[in-house]
Amino acid sequence: MRNGSLAFVVALSLFAIAAFIRLSHRKSTELNTAARNNSNFEISVAIAPAGKVAFPKTPSVPKENIISADYETLTDVDLLPDALKRFYGIGNNSPFSGMSNPGGVFNESDVTTDNKIPRMRLVIAAVSRSENLWIIHYEFGGYTHGYNVAVLTISGSLTQPIWLCRLTRPAANIDGLLGTMRSGACVAP
Repeated sequence: MRNGSLAFVVALSLFAIAAFIRLSHRKSTELNTAARNNSNFEISVAIAPAGKVAFPKTPSVPKENIISADYETLTDVDLLPDALKRFYGIGNNSPFSGMSNPGGVFNESDVTTDNKIPRMRLVIAAVSRSENLWIIHYEFGGYTHGYNVAVLTISGSLTQPIWLCRLTRPAANIDGLLGTMRSGACVAP
């Protein structure tokens, strides 16, 4: 009888894991489809804190201005403005939130033993103060592990994303990232 109960628990656990993976894949597919259709979509913690974020069909800043702007590179998340820290959940002590510095510890998988380890790791942060543009290039963990690039503007305490794309590997520096954006390999949704 105990062996039968154990077999049932194992089978139920495997079913739950398979269902979770299927739901994760479906959610990932929905996000990718919504991004391609330029619609409003729910963002997961891998991209930004959960919530509705609208990406405009036409960015408020032309692509040429984004790519040709002069940028100052930052490599410490503590140097980001408070509006960006709030947007990415840096310092809010919520489970799975926040972002570590380049090379820092972060959880790149779905499995966690410590929910205080962030799910994102900064690759490059850059600011063009003359254009009021911020580029945040980061690695995110989870089932769909990868690298995102977000171009944002800040007005007071409001952070407005204007361009988001995904890369298959991290850029080595800001010039490489801008070159990838210029080439069209990093396409806005």
